[in-house]
Amino acid sequence: MSTPLRLFFAIELDDAIRSHLTQLIDELRQQSWEKYIHWTHAENLHITLRFIGVCQPAQITDLIAQARIAVKPLQQFTINLTNIRLFPTKANPLVLAIGIHPVPALFQLANAIEQATVAAGFAAERRAYLPHLTIGRLDKQQARHLQPQLPAFNANININKIALLNSEVIANKRFYKPLQHFHLL
Repeated sequence: MSTPLRLFFAIELDDAIRSHLTQLIDELRQQSWEKYIHWTHAENLHITLRFIGVCQPAQITDLIAQARIAVKPLQQFTINLTNIRLFPTKANPLVLAIGIHPVPALFQLANAIEQATVAAGFAAERRAYLPHLTIGRLDKQQARHLQPQLPAFNANININKIALLNSEVIANKRFYKPLQHFHLL
């Protein structure tokens, strides 16, 4: 019997934006409250489009085929990363994230991936898509008390492909391995 995988669709970041975000994280690590954040490793920075969760290897072929069909007509687009914030809300923060200025093309892409995932036999997502880029996870005990002063941030990213990623833990470290890339027109 094959080992199940833990999958999600995401926008991977190029080296330039990854470097820019690494510098930002290094700057934030100088703050007194940084000890309450579990920082995202540079190689794991991404924008999630759809978390799938546990997937049997036999399901992957259909998932890839459905995603390929869904993404095929979609055009490349640009998004603006803006403002570091507590996410999803200041009152109930779970992560420190970079906000994403909402553009219709991003929601069209997320919707296409959602439809492909459902067509491949996975349950529909119950929550609305809230685009963000996690740079750190908050310590649950301290999260409600954290009120950090956050610097300004602004960057643009051209979205020309997405990936189906497998999340695996090796020697207590999480790695995201691309199983398939899907290019936009």
